[in-house]
Amino acid sequence: MYIIINPFKPGLPVPPGTFAGRINELKLLERAIIQTSYFSPQNILIIGERGIGKTSVAYVSKAIAQDNFISLVDKPQNPLITIFVSVQKNTPSVIVLTRIIEELEEKLGQYSSLITSAVGLLNAFIKKFKSVNVKGVQFELGDGSLVTEQEIYYEAKKTLRRCAEGCFNQQDIHQRRSICIIIDELDRMKDFDSFSSFWKSLQETLAADNINNLMLIMVGMPEIRELLANDHESFLRTFTPIILDRMTESDAREVISKVLFNSGKTNTNEAVEKILLYSERFPHLIQELGYSAYEVCSGDQIVETDIERGLHGTDNYLGSVKRLGELFFSRMYDEVKKSSNFKEVLKIVANKSGENYNWVTRQEILKDFSLKKTSLDSAIRTLKDKKMLIKNPDAEGEYRLFSKMFQVFIGKLFD
Repeated sequence: MYIIINPFKPGLPVPPGTFAGRINELKLLERAIIQTSYFSPQNILIIGERGIGKTSVAYVSKAIAQDNFISLVDKPQNPLITIFVSVQKNTPSVIVLTRIIEELEEKLGQYSSLITSAVGLLNAFIKKFKSVNVKGVQFELGDGSLVTEQEIYYEAKKTLRRCAEGCFNQQDIHQRRSICIIIDELDRMKDFDSFSSFWKSLQETLAADNINNLMLIMVGMPEIRELLANDHESFLRTFTPIILDRMTESDAREVISKVLFNSGKTNTNEAVEKILLYSERFPHLIQELGYSAYEVCSGDQIVETDIERGLHGTDNYLGSVKRLGELFFSRMYDEVKKSSNFKEVLKIVANKSGENYNWVTRQEILKDFSLKKTSLDSAIRTLKDKKMLIKNPDAEGEYRLFSKMFQVFIGKLFD
């Protein structure tokens, strides 16, 4: 039996080999990595909302640092020793540090003939702290002894400093290596006390010894700026920010084209326009809508009707609206469905926004609203607070639902 593999990957990071778009952001990353490879390190902070493609960009950063990505500017002098750690929810910062050092020990095993002293120190740290568990305000080691957070920070700094020195202080300058540490999902970390101070102190200590070979790439939601600054206000000054927003139209088109390349299917311009309309050029929605259209397409070309059928579902396929509804939208709607006022406002705005997802004025909503102005204003405030309704930043008193897909979901509820 011949199995057709859907090339779109909703909900998953895009592998570097099929990554498309974000050219300006990648040039910034590549430039910073090249500088680091020449021992002039530059830290990068990648921030954006959920589903915007942060982890995909982080994986591309890893590929660039390892010299496994097509160059846009130039190539690193030597591949960087690259560590990639993804933070799990509520993980203490010291546990994140121990995982970074465990990853570093594994990577440095490839260079053990060059930096045996650093590997020995890494092994000693891992042997001591690998089984560390939270025990109240302290941490319990594998042998049952207790240590404080600051003790682990101290040992981690000493270990990472020695590793950086070992990678840099080589008699043959061509054997020198820089280190790139990528921390993804940083906003999920449990605590940030001393975290910024730790990295700033480490990099300053290395710089004072003229060892400039450690680069940090931190990735997370927009709030990590405040979380990092609260511990050490000047830490953010050491970073170049990369703010990810929805893709440009040309980038979004390139993504669709690149994903479909060698997939056995093509697409019409009308189909692409529909994907751009419903996705609003958000990467995760481009993948979602492309996936659904591919699933329902019976021919060699994805056409406009395939986008609609994939969106709304068929007898044999659930459809993107129901998929996203069951995963996300239903939970939001459940918070307000007991209020007839809230439901009425959502329904009115969804209907009046229309196919083109237009802004709707307060007067237009009021015209179809069954209760008083005060009830409408209260409902609008609550729906805005719950991020279901957004306000037009360029016009007073205009609103629409927070996304085109949520508009379609609400519209189907009241069909």
